Amino acid sequence: GLFGFGMNKSPNSLLAQTRRLLRQSDLRARKGLGQHFLIDQGVLETIISAAELSPDDIVLEVGPGLGILTRELATKAGGVIAIELDDKLAALLKKTLASFNNVTIVNDNVLKLEPKPGRVPISRMVLTAPILPPPTFLISAPFTSRAIM
Repeated sequence: GLFGFGMNKSPNSLLAQTRRLLRQSDLRARKGLGQHFLIDQGVLETIISAAELSPDDIVLEVGPGLGILTRELATKAGGVIAIELDDKLAALLKKTLASFNNVTIVNDNVLKLEPKPGRVPISRMVLTAPILPPPTFLISAPFTSRAIM
């Protein structure tokens, strides 16, 4: 919940997993990049539900962070392309999500990437990086049929 209210305090909670992963990897949120980490199971479930994913979907996730959402997206969608600007987080994601053959980690700035012809069409986009000012919503067919922000 908001400000930690209603969050599970168990050792397997998203908060505990996040703290453990940050500590083990010697990482911290980089405020200059607007980094924040998903620690609320209810929010995670809401995002996954709102995305209405199927095995036919290819998801573009901008700002995957520690990969908590990425992992869930990968279990529901046919593929996930996760774009992470932070070099250390991208390296961690490549390691921790290596068992998912339907996940591609791209270590780059999404604002500087140019779409290449012949690429797989994106059917869903999950934007967790603060690259657009609120309340901007980006839904642009044919590249995305739904944007979850």
